[in-house]
Amino acid sequence: MSENDNNDKNEWLRQYDALAERFNKIYQAATERSREAMHAALDKAREELVAAKKFSAERGEELRKYLAKDMDIAVQVAQQLGETAKKKLDPGRLEAGALASLASILEQTGKALLNWGAKAREALICKTGEITSSGTLTCLHCGEKLHFEKTGHIPPCPKCKGTEFSKSY
Repeated sequence: MSENDNNDKNEWLRQYDALAERFNKIYQAATERSREAMHAALDKAREELVAAKKFSAERGEELRKYLAKDMDIAVQVAQQLGETAKKKLDPGRLEAGALASLASILEQTGKALLNWGAKAREALICKTGEITSSGTLTCLHCGEKLHFEKTGHIPPCPKCKGTEFSKSY
């Protein structure tokens, strides 16, 4: 790899981190915590950095896609952690009517989350060449784990040369 290629890759990573930092400041200052609010904060951060000439509109859109994917993965992980809390709920403490209502709500919610989860998993596959934040990528072909301690470009799998990964934190 030439020095120019390496410098450009490092610039992409710096720009990704700058977008993530600006997004975080905007999102933390907001009062709403919905998925839509997250994406609105991300769009605002991208627009501000493009206006400040930190990167081009085209580069900003690519970086936005990478960061949005990382955010969606983080939301999915948080939802999975919520499942653990539901399992710890003691139904014996509830009256029969409340228990029936809760069971119905949980069943409907569970079905919706399973359907959404399957669609999200498909949409949240990370591929070689993309940028990702810190976390662990697992090769979908052989199961090899790649650990990222900071933002980086996704390489092919060192074990099987696979190019598709799932992400966890």
